[in-house]
Order: sequence, then structure tokens, then C-alpha cells
Amino acid sequence: MTGDAAEKYSGYIQNLQRLASDGQGQFANCKVVALEKRGGFGLAVKAALDLMTTPFVMVVQHDRSFVRTFPVEDVLASMVEDRTLKYVGLHTSSTVGYDAKIRSKYKIKLERREVAGQTFLPMVYWYDSTHICCTTHYRDFVFGPRRLTRGNFIEADLGQQQIKDILQGGMDAHGEYGTFLWTDGAPGTEERIVAHMDGRSFEDEHWKKQEHPSSSAVLATRNTLGGEQGREAEEATSSKVREEDRISAAAKELDVLAAKVSGLQARVAAVLTRTTQLIH
Repeated sequence: MTGDAAEKYSGYIQNLQRLASDGQGQFANCKVVALEKRGGFGLAVKAALDLMTTPFVMVVQHDRSFVRTFPVEDVLASMVEDRTLKYVGLHTSSTVGYDAKIRSKYKIKLERREVAGQTFLPMVYWYDSTHICCTTHYRDFVFGPRRLTRGNFIEADLGQQQIKDILQGGMDAHGEYGTFLWTDGAPGTEERIVAHMDGRSFEDEHWKKQEHPSSSAVLATRNTLGGEQGREAEEATSSKVREEDRISAAAKELDVLAAKVSGLQARVAAVLTRTTQLIH
């Protein structure tokens, strides 16, 4: 990393800490923990767990967003009732039709489980994508001795070991991992709950204003040129306007999703607090 990039990244962290300190909107009840040195995703989660006082934790990666709701209270109630549900993942585009994919790839037939009116499907591989997990499972099992490599993702180490154990020992080896997928549809009809956000797909507004001529300027050029050149300029302008409208609509949709995430996070925090009180 260059000195300039390091300085910008430091400023980015400071801005996040300031927003968390103000505690407004989606930054309500947030705390930014900056590691002294790079530890990777896995050790960053471990550092956050040191601050946890609830029996369950929801891990949400920065580039994952909720695209629909799910009954978080009911899922937590199921995890309280059945302690073998140690990890509950939420559907992404990769897990839609999960049981069919696992049967095709590994020749393993997964048996769905009903707990407290909710349906869960065993997962043969730990995913870092958005999930709810027992806090003690993270502390005692996931971050147990010699399980993770510094700088690595949890799924890269634990997930690989999990599928290896299951292929060697069958689904009996699944128990200690306790990974399940919450589902609310018939096999093959599930819909994703979490989606991946790609920041590279959104252009910076300032860059667009600086680098691209405005629509009015291009239209003025069309009027000045006239004829074939004018029509070409008009077509180029229309294409650019449609693209800018698409980007603007996507940005607005992202704002709506961010608001939904904020509301869901608040609900999760409240439910976790109530669950702690019920357990005690």
C-alpha cells in the first residue's frame, strides 16, 4: 500500500468512528474497532466477539445487504429450543436450491428439520456470508486451537475442514459444526435474503460531473450540428441519460436497502437483549 493510500484509509476509519460516535441513522448502536495490524476477516470477527455480551451474534459483512425480511425472532427462538442449531445462514443466490446442488456435487442427501415452526437445512460448508451464530460456538469452537490462519477468511479454513470431515465421516461429522440454512420455500423455490453489493458498479457523482458533458451541452451540440451528426449526438445523449438514470435509481435503491438494514439491526439488537433476559 502506498503512503497516499494508507493516509486515505486512515481517514476513512476516522470518518467511520465519527459516524459511529454520533450514532445517527444506520450508525446507531455501532462501535468501530480498528485492529492494530492486519488480521483478516476471521480475526476481525474475533476482536468484535470480545465486546459481545449476548448469547447470539449476527455477522454481517460490509458488502452484504438484506433484500427481503425474515423472522429473526422465530429463528432465534428455534436456536434456543434446539441447541444443535449453532449457526443459521441466510439464503444468497449461491444457496438457492442448496439441497439439490449438494446432492449433485457430493451425492449427499440433506434432511430438512422443523423446529418451532421454522425450517432448517443442514449446510456442509461454513459460509462467512450473513448468519446468526451462538456466541459460545464462535469462542469455543470456531476460534479454538489451530483452526484459523491469520489473514484468512473463516470459511477458507473452517469450511474446507468441514466438508473434508463430512466426506470422510458422513453427516455424523456435521454435528460439531452445527451449520444450518434457514429456508421458507419448497426445494428449488427459495428466494435470496441477502445480496452482494459491488461498489465498483456505482460511479462517483463528482467524477461524472467532471468527466462527462451535461445533457444540455450535448443537446446544444446536436442543435448546432444538425443533420446526421445531430442525430448521432442525440442518440449518444439519450444513452447517457438512460445510464445516469439507471445509476441514480440504483443509488436510491441502495439507500432504501440501507434503511431496511438499519431497522433490522435494531430489531436484532432488541431481540438479542430479550433473549439474554429470558435465558438468565
